[in-house]
Amino acid sequence: MELNDDLVADASSLPLLLVSRLAREHGCKVLLSGEGADELFAGYGSYHKYVFLRRGARLLPSRGIREALVRKLAARGIVKPQDLPRVEEYFVREGDYMGTAAIWGAPEIERLVGAGDGRPPRASGTALRALGAFDFERRIPDDLLVRTDRATMGSSIEARVPFLDHELVELVQHVPNELRAIAGLSKIALRIVALRWGVPRQTVLHRKIGFQLPLAQWFRADLRPAVERALRERLVPRLNYDYVSAIFDRHTRGDGDYEEMLWRVTALELWYRRWIAGVAVKNLDPPMRHRSDRRNVGGMLPAY
Repeated sequence: MELNDDLVADASSLPLLLVSRLAREHGCKVLLSGEGADELFAGYGSYHKYVFLRRGARLLPSRGIREALVRKLAARGIVKPQDLPRVEEYFVREGDYMGTAAIWGAPEIERLVGAGDGRPPRASGTALRALGAFDFERRIPDDLLVRTDRATMGSSIEARVPFLDHELVELVQHVPNELRAIAGLSKIALRIVALRWGVPRQTVLHRKIGFQLPLAQWFRADLRPAVERALRERLVPRLNYDYVSAIFDRHTRGDGDYEEMLWRVTALELWYRRWIAGVAVKNLDPPMRHRSDRRNVGGMLPAY
């Protein structure tokens, strides 16, 4: 939080910071990052899920039928509670793509912070290329590069982002879609190149794994007192703490894993307390303070 200054609600900032510190401790001063590869070559699963949901909506033109189908799938546990807002947004209401980082649909956002001055930004198309272009314009500069720059510079190391070289970006825009990605299979050109360079097949075909943290467990244990305190004190204006409390209760009961939603609210809470209200944030920090924690988290992270 001290390194970010402004609000960065990306939980991957934490392991990225720890990896950066470990790299510095081991004498590494420059790291390569893959920022931009997922946007260029449709590497995010959310892209492919969105395409699937919108195609399914076209096959079922009746909104009533789509709503009934989602209710049945949710009742059987096929659609998870935490995924329901996006399924309803993209499949039931046929809304345009809201970005990789979107975890709520429009109604949930309005319920959380009230009606805004305008509609949230959305992609201008439904193809994989348009979805990646939207994140390239919105998430790359506003989230990923900010997160990466501050975590690495805060550890006194440099991060290089070769996939964001402007010549490469311009070249990929002219690569046929079937070499970039097709629905259900991402980074086709990169996989082909990796195989030609002798990268093991099991690595090339491995599913994408991001920087993962045990957020779900933290919110049921270490971070639970912090959230309960925030719910009692209710410092952030316009934030619907009753709605947050309902989500938190469902999470702690095990009626879904809402850690991503809770993390965004916690990040907002921490930022507001530190930089706006000037209130101490003691006991509201994530449980990653000790060297042993860094080893444990670093050991579970794949190369990024």
